[in-house]
Amino acid sequence: MSQTIKKCAIATAEKDPKLYVFALQFYGECYSGYNGLQTYSKYGKMPYSDDNDKYCWSGVGKAGFNFVYKFEN
Repeated sequence: MSQTIKKCAIATAEKDPKLYVFALQFYGECYSGYNGLQTYSKYGKMPYSDDNDKYCWSGVGKAGFNFVYKFEN
């Protein structure tokens, strides 16, 4: 799955360097937006647990659940 994450990261960075986050949902659909940090802050993260794959399988999300990534400076 790391290729899916990498592909989304590259596409987001190439679209606009001002996009600081991107998300994968439904096993690899790539999303980003200029208000991504605000949206993430609004909903926050789920606490880690042993059943995280139930919601975000292998870092690529599931239906209705985003796995969010933030670019490092």
